[in-house]
Amino acid sequence: MDPAFVRHELPDDPDLLDTVRLIATLDLVISVDTLVAHLAGAMGCPVWLPCRFGGDWRWSAAFDLPVPAGGPVSGPSPIANGMRDGTLPVLRPASQWYPTLRLFRQASLLPPQQAWTQVMAELCCALRTWAAGQER
Repeated sequence: MDPAFVRHELPDDPDLLDTVRLIATLDLVISVDTLVAHLAGAMGCPVWLPCRFGGDWRWSAAFDLPVPAGGPVSGPSPIANGMRDGTLPVLRPASQWYPTLRLFRQASLLPPQQAWTQVMAELCCALRTWAAGQER
């Protein structure tokens, strides 16, 4: 097993507190499950959420934080960056619901075999950038 990868197991009958405890051990949460995204966001943990085109209203672009003048913010504020150490900016869209949540949305309605290609490419690129920053 890759030493950089750790598999976290929940008990056989987990509750939300078990999930919160697990989230608290993570540097970054990537989830398609909105319950986990809500928990991580409410905890102030960095969380990335792939969203389907025309998805839940909570993740609508109407609730995105505005892009600051001059582009993404960098600095120590997790509110501005969505990262605990403040080294890498979160490129919008970021949610007003949870400033540490970054959304990866499908740009348009596509056939199932193509629907997630662009979203996953963007997420993978962002993850590589994020991981490179963690190695510093």
